[in-house]
Amino acid sequence: MEILAAIGIALALLTIFVVSYLLNKKIPKPEGCDEDIECLECKNSFCRFNKKNDEDAVNQNKEEK
Repeated sequence: MEILAAIGIALALLTIFVVSYLLNKKIPKPEGCDEDIECLECKNSFCRFNKKNDEDAVNQNKEEK
């Protein structure tokens, strides 16, 4: 019975996370929000705001073809 309770709680938390993520993704940016974010000092290569990574990936794909 305790295992089922733990699984239920884990599923509830996962559901809350997924629903809140999807709802947050649908909300548009505020009008005063900058589109160009420069992350010169950021070392996070997986950041979605790091446009340099996007350009590098596109250039790499072009070179491979």
